[in-house]
Amino acid sequence: MGLKILAAGCSKEDRERVEQRVKAVLGQRPAGESWSISLVKTHGKWSVTLDGPDSRLRGFTFLSSEPRLSASLTEALQSAGFLAPSPGGPPSPPPPITPSAPRSPAAGERRDPHECGDCGKPFLVCYEAQANEPQEMVSVACPHCWERNVVAVGQWAATGRDYRAEKVNR
Repeated sequence: MGLKILAAGCSKEDRERVEQRVKAVLGQRPAGESWSISLVKTHGKWSVTLDGPDSRLRGFTFLSSEPRLSASLTEALQSAGFLAPSPGGPPSPPPPITPSAPRSPAAGERRDPHECGDCGKPFLVCYEAQANEPQEMVSVACPHCWERNVVAVGQWAATGRDYRAEKVNR
């Protein structure tokens, strides 16, 4: 139980710095939760793999620059429901863990609006949703700047990687 942080491909100073960032984002977690976070520095970026206490974040991987590492981790946890969005303040305590992931209420084409965490420009994530299916976290490249963002899509689309991002011009 608890938090296990693994860091590779970096100096001791890098490891200590990113471990502190991870701990700051996760905050105090309930005693029964088990977390494993792997950070691998490659080509000046961090490859992050999360294994959370339930299926919402099992083997979830994303790539982030070091300046965006805390923000990217926060976005992943918020999208999965482990942290409530909190503009301008420290992360809120997580909601209780439920046995099932959030569900998409209706079947049909979805065009979910999002905003890039890097460039701030809006984009849509488009996919075909099944009725009452659970949602999964996926990595989507912003169509404006190509920075990776973590968003929720229906399980069917996530499994088949059948989703896309479209620009929204303001």
